[in-house]
Amino acid sequence: MHLLTRLSLYNRWITFLLAIALVGASVFATLRIKQEMIPDIELPMTTVMTIYPGASPQTVMDQATTPVEDAILGMDGLKRTSSTSVQNMSFVIAEFEYGTNMDKLNEEIIPEKLAEIDLPDAVRGYTPEGQTSNPIIYPLDISMIPIVAYSISSEGMTPNELYAIVSSKVVPALSEDSQGDYIVSVEGGQEKVVVTPDAARMNDNNIPMAQLLLALNGKRRLASRSGCETWLPSPSVRRQGRR
Repeated sequence: MHLLTRLSLYNRWITFLLAIALVGASVFATLRIKQEMIPDIELPMTTVMTIYPGASPQTVMDQATTPVEDAILGMDGLKRTSSTSVQNMSFVIAEFEYGTNMDKLNEEIIPEKLAEIDLPDAVRGYTPEGQTSNPIIYPLDISMIPIVAYSISSEGMTPNELYAIVSSKVVPALSEDSQGDYIVSVEGGQEKVVVTPDAARMNDNNIPMAQLLLALNGKRRLASRSGCETWLPSPSVRRQGRR
């Protein structure tokens, strides 16, 4: 019979004490474990969004989505890609193997690949507001999920008036004690102005779509200060393309 077995049988009180000590140490260690409601998890996925003003889904797919996706396909550690092409925009989602250095990938490798591809002048010449380049890289970060969301409504105010009050009073009140630990942002509450161009009159007056886009882009920046956004739809029916 093994020595430890004989000691356990002849000294049962020591066995009980050791078992109780082991259970107590386990409970103590469990209570001392640091916990996070939303842990810092790095998912090996990233999204590349390309803005192509005035382009149909098929044009976006051929001239923006396909070149961007082809540039990503040759990267090390890539598992799969998926893409969606809609009017004026392209989305390419890339999933990599776990353990891939996503910081280096998003900050160095993908920007270098995107800078080398041939994209239309309408894409390279258009920089979305608040961005520094087009296409735009959006890493998938779980910390971007909102922790607390408030919904504010009013029966006697317009969306722009409510947006102005929330931005000038509610947001500063919630942000004053943040000390950089969290960010307060406002979604919605902005009226949208839909501009429908007359294709026939534009052709008669030799006005290209790019010129109209540039003019409306300037108006949009002026209007955005009052909480109003301008969107330019297509003058004809478009279909959604997917690669």
